Amino acid sequence: MSAEEKQPTMADEHEAGEDKVANNGVVARAESERERFRAAKMDDFVVLSRYAFLVCMLSEMMILCQLSNMLYMVYAGAAPSLVSCGSKVFVEGETAKERCDYMTNTGVGNGTCTPDLKAQFVSVNYEFGYYCGTTKLVKQSISVQMIGVIVGSVIFGHLSDSYGRRKIMAIALIMCICFMIVSSFTNSLLWFTVWRFLVNLTNAGTMVILMVFVVENLPKKDRFWISNLITWSPNMVLYAVIAYFAGDWRTLTRVSALLAIPALGLLAFLCESPRYLVQSRRLDDAKAAVKRIHRIDGRVCDDELLDHVLFKEEQTFLESRKKKKYNFIHLFYTWTFTRYTVAVAFSLLVTSILNYSLLFNMEKLSGSLYWNSIIMGLFRYSCNLAIAFLDIKFEWIGRKFAHAVAQAFSFVALEICAFIFIMGYHVEFANVVRAGVLSVIGVCSLLYTTNGICSNELFPTCIRNTSFSFGQVWSRIGVVISPQIFLLGDFWLPFPYLLMGILAAADLLLFHTNVTETKGKPLTDNMPGKDQRLFSRDKNIELLPKNPSNKDIESPKDI
Repeated sequence: MSAEEKQPTMADEHEAGEDKVANNGVVARAESERERFRAAKMDDFVVLSRYAFLVCMLSEMMILCQLSNMLYMVYAGAAPSLVSCGSKVFVEGETAKERCDYMTNTGVGNGTCTPDLKAQFVSVNYEFGYYCGTTKLVKQSISVQMIGVIVGSVIFGHLSDSYGRRKIMAIALIMCICFMIVSSFTNSLLWFTVWRFLVNLTNAGTMVILMVFVVENLPKKDRFWISNLITWSPNMVLYAVIAYFAGDWRTLTRVSALLAIPALGLLAFLCESPRYLVQSRRLDDAKAAVKRIHRIDGRVCDDELLDHVLFKEEQTFLESRKKKKYNFIHLFYTWTFTRYTVAVAFSLLVTSILNYSLLFNMEKLSGSLYWNSIIMGLFRYSCNLAIAFLDIKFEWIGRKFAHAVAQAFSFVALEICAFIFIMGYHVEFANVVRAGVLSVIGVCSLLYTTNGICSNELFPTCIRNTSFSFGQVWSRIGVVISPQIFLLGDFWLPFPYLLMGILAAADLLLFHTNVTETKGKPLTDNMPGKDQRLFSRDKNIELLPKNPSNKDIESPKDI
């Protein structure tokens, strides 16, 4: 064969090689594109940018409003102190009980004098004349108001799942603002209690919805540090400043209502949660919401990829609806789950009792009510930031360690306060009691955080939200009980501190003997098998689907 005849063959081979390389490139790109579509999910469309910043702004505005209602009675329910009664001028060393005993035995009871009251903040007690024994009525009013928090959480949590996060949160906020304004015009404790009950009912609605709305609109990797940055603790400092300049309970609630109004404007501008829209099978609305978020961020939206992800999310949701429905009973499905549930619920109950009992009695501490609130808020914020740093820095500092340190500290501080009262040195060591009380309130933030994380990490995915909700119910029951704790001081002055110290020790013991460390461990997705069920086999109770597949059953070693 001649050279001329071979040359075209070599060229053909070269061209064939180039075609093969080109084809391989096309195949590789196609495979890469298929992999991109296969791995894509809703979280890919949520980034930390302008829209996320607006969500953070909304979170801050809403938290200030929520806190201003939950801590409102710290100021509005502050008991005034007796300065004098006629010619009788009380000296600084006389306790509130000694002054009230004088009033009961020789003063107002005999009609011989008119009490002169002094208050750092013009509270409901001061304006309506509730002091000494009648302050119990205000404490009872606080408990009734806090029942609204439990009721509101249930009502608005269900409504937001049915009608949307943004719409129901806006309705709850509008109602809350209206009830706040109306409550500021009341002239009796009865009507004040009624309207504040409604305030807390609607306020709880914003609390339960905001948490879900923020989680659904922030990137997964940024939720933890943002939740530690935008939290209640720094807003406690801000609220103390607002209360100082407000001066009285009527002005304080009106200013708080006014400061909540900008959140309505921001809510009107933001989109409904795309995740909620997908779950509601409103795919066109979900697509429009995601595209609008991209326009606000200045990003280009891949419509084809978005359509694919929305379809995939809808299919996933439809599949989940076919699965077994779980409820609160499943928190007690195994002995291990029962121990976890009881320990975490009891810990949240105790934490709320400690936190709010001390908060609602802060007017009894030495020093300024406002400065005490500022110091307490700064200390709480320091605790939040410190545990966030230590959690990242040291592997051995886990959930149980943080809980143990916080609750052991609470026990020691409260028992020191009780000992001071038992020995009768509460006047001489007033600043020690003050430091102990403010410190306990501060470390309660660690307990709330730790219990919240554990309630999510201890349980499988299918009952994780149920576990969190169950714990929150007990936390709010603690809030209802808390105003009554210091009324026990009428029987024996040290008793409230002694009781709270015992509760702290009981929580420490129960938590650390029943809860396992969860830091660094993978989250479980499935319920344990029927062989681990706490209920007897012969009982007609069917908690799990019949003949579940192997992938839906978790081995005992995973529990």
